[in-house]
Amino acid sequence: MHLKKKLKSWRKKSMNSNNFITLIIKMIGTQCNMRCEYCYEHALGDNDHKKTSTSSDVIEYLKNFLDYHNVFILFHGGEPFLANYNEVAIVANFIKNNFRHNYRVQFQTNGTLLNDNWIGLMESFGDRISLSISLDPIGKRDLRHSNSFDYRKKVIENLKKYVSRIDNVGIVSVIHKYNVLDYENFIIDMNKIGLKNFTANKYKGDLGVAISELEYVDFLKKIAIKYIKNKWYKTINLEPINSLFSKKNKLCIYMADDNKCSYFKTFYGVRDSSEYCDHVVNKNILKIGKQCKNCSVYSFCGGGCLAEIKDETFCDARKELYNFIQRIKHENN
Repeated sequence: MHLKKKLKSWRKKSMNSNNFITLIIKMIGTQCNMRCEYCYEHALGDNDHKKTSTSSDVIEYLKNFLDYHNVFILFHGGEPFLANYNEVAIVANFIKNNFRHNYRVQFQTNGTLLNDNWIGLMESFGDRISLSISLDPIGKRDLRHSNSFDYRKKVIENLKKYVSRIDNVGIVSVIHKYNVLDYENFIIDMNKIGLKNFTANKYKGDLGVAISELEYVDFLKKIAIKYIKNKWYKTINLEPINSLFSKKNKLCIYMADDNKCSYFKTFYGVRDSSEYCDHVVNKNILKIGKQCKNCSVYSFCGGGCLAEIKDETFCDARKELYNFIQRIKHENN
């Protein structure tokens, strides 16, 4: 079975069970070799989140989830490949030898530190591994910055070198007002070097570069039309487009589930973990309000990310997105 079909089948089984979890493992806290302007990690301000955890610390944490039937383990940062290779390898061996049910492993990285050792470690997971690399279109202004090197050149070199060795490699991009017009060409260029999986997330900050929810929906509509017209769907997996057009999307920002944030746990250190995902900085998760639940598109919209402050266009934009998708589905039936 092709890996995409395996992952789709696994996600479907996961969502039909109460026994699934995403574990975000931050062995090096927020340490990173880059200083991207929009990185939400900058808001943490907690020295404990900058500490390095040992393999023993992580293993003791992971032991709490061995009986879960569906586990997604995400090595995150900062930059996870700043961690000691041998320590990560010990954790990797524990996962392979002790998780007895369905599990998947992913590394979320800026892609600058990829090397033969890290790739070899990931290959040892077989078809259970995925690699997610953060990279944006340059546009009129690049909000991603390295401290002392040409990060983009390095990432592209690494992608060309390693994309054929890991079957499931994806590019995660942050869309803002300086690059929103450049994403289409970015996909085409990345696809030429072998990338097939793309995710376009909206920048949610307040640096004066964010786009509104309505502008993001306009972006998604234009990309979706290109995706269908050019038949990109035959060779490219583009999120959130694919999930939005599926019968049951699995993206938390569109999931209509009161408990969706509790399906994520974050490990910051031996005495510091969170019952929610890493985006919930203050650890005080909001609840989905009655206004959302009573909305005609709630089952599609899900109220968005509960840790995000919604702008004034949010509700109308989500309704417009829902109507657009229904219209496209109707036209293509």
